[in-house]
Amino acid sequence: MCPAGLAAASMRSSNVTGFLPSTAGELLASMHKDTETRFTQLATAAEKNEQRTGQFMETMNRVGCILEIHDSQIDDHDQRMDRLERPGA
Repeated sequence: MCPAGLAAASMRSSNVTGFLPSTAGELLASMHKDTETRFTQLATAAEKNEQRTGQFMETMNRVGCILEIHDSQIDDHDQRMDRLERPGA
């Protein structure tokens, strides 16, 4: 990386960690720490999303069951209405 690139990376790193590394090793260590922190945050978010997806799928399964029952009741109601309208049939 060119000196200008190191300076730019150093400035980006200092915004996150709060200090300005003086060597390339400190810069890499700082960037590694920042990356680890971000990775941990993303892993936590992914786990929460997985839990929410599971909850969503369970909810949709329940709604599906309710819709089946409701549809069955509507069909039964239609049959009763047909018998009322045509008592001899």
